Amino acid sequence: MDVDGNIEFPKLGVLQAAGKTSQSLRLELEQKVKPYLKNPIVNVRFMMLQFSVLGEVRSPGIKTLQPQRTTLLDALASAGDLPRTAKRYDIQIYRDYNGKREVLEVDLRKKDILYNPELFQIKHNDVIIVQPRNINLFSSEANGIIGLTTVLISFATLLVALAR
Repeated sequence: MDVDGNIEFPKLGVLQAAGKTSQSLRLELEQKVKPYLKNPIVNVRFMMLQFSVLGEVRSPGIKTLQPQRTTLLDALASAGDLPRTAKRYDIQIYRDYNGKREVLEVDLRKKDILYNPELFQIKHNDVIIVQPRNINLFSSEANGIIGLTTVLISFATLLVALAR
């Protein structure tokens, strides 16, 4: 297969494999070889599925999975899962499929993605981007807790000193 997803066969010519399921490619191949073979049996298997996971994941980068495990959850698991600082409601999938570019938005808090194969199934060369939460939110919460703890400790120290 070349970089454009084409497979060249003797007598059959060039077949576009990128963007097709193994079933659709199998049917197309069967139709192409029927003039040469009687009752052809064609078996198509994709060996690897490659995609990228970027952003707020434990192990970002280019990942490879067996084509039997191609869900968004499998892709995120291969990147080491999402840390607490990741937005589970703002995951984007960038897809360039048959020359058509699109950005799909995913909210993992909703179960309807399980029933939407366009969102749930990862395709070859997808780019998954997980957005980080606002870090200032965590630091302002920590500053508030530290300030309150300091006041309580000071008040307790004052009470102990007055009690003597």
